Amino acid sequence: MSTQGPPTQDLSTRSDNDKGSPQLVTINDCVHGHIQLSRELMRIVDTPQIQRLRDLKQLGLASYVYPGATHTRFAHSIGVCHLAGTFMRQLQKCHEKEKLISDRDIFCVQVAGLCHDLAKQSEDDSTEVQTSGLSMSNTLWY
Repeated sequence: MSTQGPPTQDLSTRSDNDKGSPQLVTINDCVHGHIQLSRELMRIVDTPQIQRLRDLKQLGLASYVYPGATHTRFAHSIGVCHLAGTFMRQLQKCHEKEKLISDRDIFCVQVAGLCHDLAKQSEDDSTEVQTSGLSMSNTLWY
């Protein structure tokens, strides 16, 4: 199971078998630090549909102004999954007496976070429409 990103991203993974948590995989995310995902979530991450997001830029044309802005929709989806799980676990803790939120509910919300960008077709849908009619062939460069 390899989720090693391109050199500009730090999304390396390691198994936590040595720490007594064989069901968790740790991902080193450049925004959120170490993220732990279950093996079940990693099975979804390893699908071609999620892996396709590695090639789609999250920030569109921002990388032209900020060359270090290389965040992909893949990294974004991993972060959304992590934040969704963190949020749901906090809600579960707050409503512990009522038992309103199950571990399965948390898993489902994390899956939704992973999958929320799967319908994206281009690097940046908002700039695709704006730049589709532009042509550089008649541009004078001084």
